[in-house]
Amino acid sequence: MDHNQRRISVREFSTHTSAAKKTADDTPVVVTEAGRPTHVLMRYDDYERLQERKPSAPPMFADLPPEANFDFDPPRDKSLPDVAAFDRD
Repeated sequence: MDHNQRRISVREFSTHTSAAKKTADDTPVVVTEAGRPTHVLMRYDDYERLQERKPSAPPMFADLPPEANFDFDPPRDKSLPDVAAFDRD
C-alpha cells in the first residue's frame, strides 16, 4: 500500500466531496465501502501518467528475441480430475 494516500469512507466522501478533491490534489484518496477500497480519486494528469507507463501486451512482447518464440506444452497433472462437462445431457 502506498503510504502517501488518504483513505476515507464512502459516507465521508459523500459528505466532504470538496475536501476529498482538495486532498486528491496532493495524494490519491482511496474511497472505502465496508472497510474495503472501491474507488480512487486522483488528479487526472496523474491518472494519464499512469496510463502512459502501463505497457500493453503487444509492444511488451514485440521486442523479444527470436529464440524467445518457442512452443511450451507443460505435462498435464494426471492426478487431477478432468473438468466437469455441465452441458452434457
